[in-house]
Amino acid sequence: MDFGIFFAAFGISLLELSEAGAVTAIYQGIYRGFKPVLYAIAGVLLVLVLHSPLVSTSFTYPPLTTYWLPQQ
Repeated sequence: MDFGIFFAAFGISLLELSEAGAVTAIYQGIYRGFKPVLYAIAGVLLVLVLHSPLVSTSFTYPPLTTYWLPQQ
């Protein structure tokens, strides 16, 4: 196992969880209900559970130079 990739993925996951918690706390104070918590759980599940395997197996990044550099 490559530890650099592991720690990078762990850091991104931790960032997603802390961001979702902060946004949930803000909306919890505004709306005073359980709906922000449900939206946060759905968002975290979407990003951490569904998005990661789909991107890693089926998406490749195209080279940027083909799209934004002028053609000669």
